[in-house]
Amino acid sequence: MNIQQAKIEVRKKIGKVAKDAKQDFRGYNYTSHEGVTEAVVPAMHKIGMTHTPSCESFEMHDSFAVVRVAVKFWGPDGDSEEVSAYSADKIKDGTTMGALVSYGIKTVMLKYFGLQSGDEDLEALQGPPGKMDKPPPKKAPKKAKPSGGDKEKVAALKEFIDVAAEAGVTSDQLDTRLTKEGYANLDEVPLSVLTQWIEKIKESM
Repeated sequence: MNIQQAKIEVRKKIGKVAKDAKQDFRGYNYTSHEGVTEAVVPAMHKIGMTHTPSCESFEMHDSFAVVRVAVKFWGPDGDSEEVSAYSADKIKDGTTMGALVSYGIKTVMLKYFGLQSGDEDLEALQGPPGKMDKPPPKKAPKKAKPSGGDKEKVAALKEFIDVAAEAGVTSDQLDTRLTKEGYANLDEVPLSVLTQWIEKIKESM
């Protein structure tokens, strides 16, 4: 059985992962890393699949961390595939990095096996093609502040990654969108465009 056939079998065995945890601050239920692991890993092992997670990159924006987590899946025949996802949060204490890695692994597993979670891709969340292709309306220039612009960009970057992560957007989906818009990475996206993307995602959630 090759890895593609094995992936289909795992999905058949699981189908949907239940939401087993609640986010008290925002008041919604979600599927935890433990819930995904409990559902996915035994199903993988039954047909001879294994996985190896790793942290591919780490960036800091003030006290805000952005981590790219990769998971390599091995099939019963020895073939493999690797998938990655971004996760991000403000560094609060010594548990934050572990939580970021766990969230990234959870996201990859849900997306890789196509498990039902109600997530939409980034472009769908942002609206029909064409709406974001138009440049934002020009505004009267504002007086530059010593460091306000940088702080606003960092805050917008944090909010965008938070909203995208909550919506289940993977790194591959984000990279595709950036390439389509002509940006090499998130740092190149203007503040006005980031703000527009955030609003489009929020409207669709």
